[in-house]
Amino acid sequence: MRRAIDLILCTTLLLPVVALSQPTCAPGLWGDALRPSVERTDAGWLLYWACKRPDGTYTAPGFACRHGQCISPDLFAVRLRDIILSSDKEAAGKAAWQQHITGDCASPTEDMRVVCAELRERQGQLLASLAAPAETWVVSRNSLAADGSRPVYQVVNGVRQTTAIPGVRAAAGSPCDCSVKFATGVSTYCGVNGRTDQVALCVIQ
Repeated sequence: MRRAIDLILCTTLLLPVVALSQPTCAPGLWGDALRPSVERTDAGWLLYWACKRPDGTYTAPGFACRHGQCISPDLFAVRLRDIILSSDKEAAGKAAWQQHITGDCASPTEDMRVVCAELRERQGQLLASLAAPAETWVVSRNSLAADGSRPVYQVVNGVRQTTAIPGVRAAAGSPCDCSVKFATGVSTYCGVNGRTDQVALCVIQ
């Protein structure tokens, strides 16, 4: 309930009336949502937040409107109260969205072009801030080799061979291609030297 109250306070200004798509969550109402951001720009008003998917990734719903073309705070407070009191908040929220969000920022009209571009920019920045950093795999340093390099193993029919390829080494710290991984206990073998059919012991940098 507290997050729903936060949303009411955020929108006592003016609420936008165009969006990119219907949300899969709403702060304090349904789904796994982060607290919304409200921003006034020269072009209009922006409101956006993040919804967490089951796989840990995020979407970023949002609204936008030009000055003088927004839903009144009183009307929004009434609609939000109805949603909060509903036995099915998600269904009530999506129905209200369908009724009041009348435009589409994915293909905005000319008069909405600037404010919609601002909304898309903020949504992109929000998603970038929430994205998990990409894992960087490199060849593990070999303490038994003077130069730290690792032996390389051939992959045959999807199986890593246990005998190293004679004369082929992978430099310590060089990039690994772990689009396909071969795990042996706690060890991970990935493609090296620009190939995926030859692998070496790799670690996350």
